[in-house]
Amino acid sequence: MGHIRRNILIANALSNSSLQPDILLASGALEATRFTLPKGTDRLVLPALCKGPDGQYGSRRFQMPLAEMINLRRYILRAGLSAFNPDLLIVDNVACGANMELDATLAYLRAKGDCRIVLGLRDILDEPEVVASEWKKTRRFETIRKYFDEIWIYGDPAVYNPVEAYQFPPDIAAKVYFTGYLDQKTRLDALVPDDKTNPSGHFKLPDHPFVFCTLGGGQDGTRLGETFVSALPSDTSGTLLTGPHMDSKAQSRLFLKALSYPNLQVMNFLPEPAQWLEQADCVVGMGGYNSVSEILAFGKPALIVPRVSPRKEQLIRAERLQEMGLIDMIHPNILNESYLKRWIEKNMGQPARDFRTQIRLDGLDHIRHRFEAIFREDAYSISEHFVPVNIFSEKRKETKKCLASPTS
Repeated sequence: MGHIRRNILIANALSNSSLQPDILLASGALEATRFTLPKGTDRLVLPALCKGPDGQYGSRRFQMPLAEMINLRRYILRAGLSAFNPDLLIVDNVACGANMELDATLAYLRAKGDCRIVLGLRDILDEPEVVASEWKKTRRFETIRKYFDEIWIYGDPAVYNPVEAYQFPPDIAAKVYFTGYLDQKTRLDALVPDDKTNPSGHFKLPDHPFVFCTLGGGQDGTRLGETFVSALPSDTSGTLLTGPHMDSKAQSRLFLKALSYPNLQVMNFLPEPAQWLEQADCVVGMGGYNSVSEILAFGKPALIVPRVSPRKEQLIRAERLQEMGLIDMIHPNILNESYLKRWIEKNMGQPARDFRTQIRLDGLDHIRHRFEAIFREDAYSISEHFVPVNIFSEKRKETKKCLASPTS
C-alpha cells in the first residue's frame, strides 16, 4: 500500500510540472485501481505477488509456481515498456524488480539509449549488514552501475544516511539525490469534490476529537489493532483502519467488536485517509515509510509500533525519529493495553507541530525540479520506471513518456 501511495504522490508532483507528462503506474496491487489518479496518469495492473513471513515472494492469487509468475510479469513489463516507450523510468525500491523480473527490460532500455533510468529508494531499507548481504548476493551495485543514471532517496540524511550506512561506493554515491520526505499534505489538494463531501462511502469523519489508528496494508497489524480497540478510553472516539490485507478472520473479529463500541468505527480501506489524519487529535500506527511520512507532514502526536520482522526498517526509523523528539515509539513485544490507553489519554488535545524546521519535507518539490532539470540537460531522453510519464518536448516535437515500477 505504501508503495502505491508513494508513487501516486510522485506522479501527482510530475503531472504538475511544466512538462505536463503522461504517466503510467505499473503495480501488482489491485488496490491501485481504487485510488484517484492525477491528471495524465493511468495504470498497468500486474498479477500480484505477496511476501511471506520469511520475506520471500509468492503469488498472491495464482497457484502457479513463483518462477512462472515472475516470467509472466517479466513478459508483461517488457511488452508494456516496449509499447509505451518511456523517456523516464523510475524503479521503486528494488533495482531489478522482484526476483530479477526487470533485468531484460533494463537491458533493452539501456540499449535503446533514449530513456533515463532512476532508482527511487525510501529512507531506510534494513539493518546495514542485512542490506550489504542482500545487495552483494543480487549484485545490486553492479546493476545500478550498469543501468541507472540517478538514485533518488526520499528522505533526509539528517534522519538517516543510507549512503553511509550501506557503504555506497563513490561512483554509486555520486548518483544520489536526497529529495527530502514526501509531503503527504499535498494529497488534500488533489481531492476532487466528491472525495471531500463523501470521503469513504458510508463512513463519516467524526465531528468531535478522535484518535486515528492505521495499520498500513494490515497483513501484520492484527495485534496492534486488537490492542487499540481494547485500549480506547470510553470517553474518546476512535477510527481504526485495518488495511485490506489483514487476515479475514482477524478483520471480522475487529468489526464485530466495534459493534459494541459506539465511539469506534473500523474500516478496512480508505482511498484517501488524509482527511482523517488532518482531523485526528493523535495517531497510532506502524512505522512504514508512508505512514511515518503522513505523521511528519501533519505534525500530529504519534505513537509508532514498528514491525520488527522480517526487516528492521520500521524499527530503525521509529528509533531515530524518537531520538529526534518527533514521535513516540514502543516495541511491539512490550505493547499492552494499559500503556496504549495512558498514551491516548495523555495526547488527546495536544496541538499539532510543524516539523519542517527539523527535517526536510519538500521532497515532491525537489522531485519535480529534478525531473525538469533532467530535460533541460537532455531534452531528448528521460525515463521513469514504475511511474510512467509522457512529456512533450519542444525540441523533438513529440510526446515523451515515463513508466513507474511495479509493486507486489
